[in-house]
Amino acid sequence: MKNNYKIEYKAQTRGALYEILVEDNLLSFKSYNDSKTIVLTEEQVKALTNEINNINLKAINDLEAPTTKRFTDGVMIAYFKINRAENSYKSSEFDHEYPPKELQTLFKILKKYINKKG
Repeated sequence: MKNNYKIEYKAQTRGALYEILVEDNLLSFKSYNDSKTIVLTEEQVKALTNEINNINLKAINDLEAPTTKRFTDGVMIAYFKINRAENSYKSSEFDHEYPPKELQTLFKILKKYINKKG
C-alpha cells in the first residue's frame, strides 16, 4: 500500500545514531549496532497515516520539548521530518525518546513496529 508521505526520525550525538525512515510500506531502522528493514502491513500503514493526519504539521517546528537533557550531552538530539505531497515539515529538536506530546504517539507507533518480533 502506498502512502503520500515520508517520515524520518533521527537522533544522534557524537557517538550514537538512531534513525527511522518510513516510505510507502517500508520502514528502515538504523543504529550504530543494528539495522533492519520492515515491510509494513496495510493496517500498520493505515495507523501511521491516521496519526500523521492528526498532527498539525505546519506547527511541528514550534513544538516545545518536554525535557532538556540534550543540552548537556545527556541524550541524543532528535527530530522528526515529515514530507507530505510537495511539503516538508521538520520538528523542533528534542531529547531522543521524549518528543513533544503532539509527536509522542507517532514515535510510540514507530518504536513498536521496530521492536515487534516475527
